[in-house]
Amino acid sequence: MKKNYIIITIIILVIISGSIFLIFRKKDNNEETFKMPVRTGDNINFDFKIIKKANEHYKDNYLISPMSIAYAMSMLNDGASDTTKEEITKLLGNYKTPNIINIKDRINIANALFIKNEFKSQMNDSYVTYIKSNYNADTIYDDFVSPDKLNAWVKEKTYNMIPKLVDTIDPNFVLGIVNALAIDIEWKNKFECERTTKADFNLKDNTKMDTAYMHSSDDVLYFEIPGAKGIIKDYESYNS
Repeated sequence: MKKNYIIITIIILVIISGSIFLIFRKKDNNEETFKMPVRTGDNINFDFKIIKKANEHYKDNYLISPMSIAYAMSMLNDGASDTTKEEITKLLGNYKTPNIINIKDRINIANALFIKNEFKSQMNDSYVTYIKSNYNADTIYDDFVSPDKLNAWVKEKTYNMIPKLVDTIDPNFVLGIVNALAIDIEWKNKFECERTTKADFNLKDNTKMDTAYMHSSDDVLYFEIPGAKGIIKDYESYNS
């Protein structure tokens, strides 16, 4: 019996969904801090699980979007059954994919099914309709002897920021489930280029490297949880 393969392709960019357990407000030259409650989303366990797993495999810098992975896995899960569905459901937990709100030339969340022509008749039409209705997913049929159609879709949906996703197509390709996430927006309060200066950055092996640091005197939200520290900085508001 010939074995078919489902190949899932995910575009990963820099947005990370979910929320933080607590945040602190810190001001320049002011040691005073106070806690502010932040509602934890249903998605946070999945987000941190994916990030933790990625940290185990990637040794260099990387960018990853748990939300993109969740979109692709959710679309796959809606067409799965039996053990496959049980395993994906266990991974996703109570994850709820957010509503897709796109802002022209600023934010784009796009989904698609790429289906090889010879398997078109074997696709469940109700599944294709369901994915279109619930994920606004495009359905694209092709012989897929080359990745041109896939790469062209990715290029369009990412505002030309990712002109090519793959170099070749696996000969066993049957179905590709793709989520593309593109963001081209400004900080509400921008980092000033002239305030970027060099300083030492401490590496895991206790050595140091000369690194460019951005500086800002804005009043920002600061969070600290086990294994992570950071700031929460607002983006500009745009009309959808």
